[in-house]
Amino acid sequence: MTASSQPGIEQVTDPYAVRAIREYLKDFSPVDRDATDFENFTLTFRIVNWVFAPNVPAPDPTSEMGSLIIQRRVRNGEIEYQIEQQTEVGGTNHLEAQILCEDNELDTLKSWNIKTRYMLPSGKEDERLVLAESGTNREGTIRLGSGQSFQAENPVVSQWTVLHHLMTRGNEHTHSSFELLQDLSLFKPNQTLMYDGPLRIDNKDGLNVGTFVQIGSGIQPIHYLLDDQMRPQIVTFSILAWILKDIT
Repeated sequence: MTASSQPGIEQVTDPYAVRAIREYLKDFSPVDRDATDFENFTLTFRIVNWVFAPNVPAPDPTSEMGSLIIQRRVRNGEIEYQIEQQTEVGGTNHLEAQILCEDNELDTLKSWNIKTRYMLPSGKEDERLVLAESGTNREGTIRLGSGQSFQAENPVVSQWTVLHHLMTRGNEHTHSSFELLQDLSLFKPNQTLMYDGPLRIDNKDGLNVGTFVQIGSGIQPIHYLLDDQMRPQIVTFSILAWILKDIT
C-alpha cells in the first residue's frame, strides 16, 4: 500500500518552500507596487499559519493570525529599524522594537530595545505579561539587559533585518554566514543563507520567484521568495508564513 492510498495520508507534491501554505496561495495576489528605494522602506506583511482541523490533512487549512511592519531608515550613517507585530492568540500579542544597525551588507545589530504586551479579549492589558528587554552587540559580544551574554563569531542579525540583505544583494551566488538573534533574545549561531533556485507559484496569475533558504542551529529551514524586482513576497517558517501586503 502506498502512502497516498493509506487512509488519512495525502500524497504531497507541492514545492517544500510553500507547502505549508499551499491552500492560501490559490488566491494569493503578489504586491506589484514599484519599490525604488531599498535603503529606506516599509514592508507590511500578513502573518499566516496552519490551523489544526480534525479530519483535514495537514497543512490545510491556513488562517491569517496577525500583521508585521518592518521599517528601515538610514540616518547619520547608521541604520534604524522600527518593528511592529501583532498576533491573535486568544487575545492580542503586541511586539514593538527599535533596532540600531551597522551600515554594512548584513545590517549587523548594534543595539536594540524590545517590548511585548498582551491584551486580553476584553481589551484590558495583562500587566503580568508586559516584558521589556534591551541589548548591545560590541565586536561580537552580545549583552542583554537581563544579564545574559553570548559570543558571536559571525555578523549578528535578527529575523526582521536580514531581508534587506536579500533585497539588495540576493542573487544566484548568495551564500552568507551569520548568527541569528531571534526576537532579539534567543541566540542561534552558525546560520547560512543561500540561493535555492527558481520557483513558479501556481496562484491565479502565476508568479515566478527566486528562492533563498536559511539553515542553521536551532531553526527549521526558513524560505525567502523574492520576485524579479527583489520584493520579498513570501517568507515561510515551518507552519508560519509572512505574506507581503504592501511595500513603500
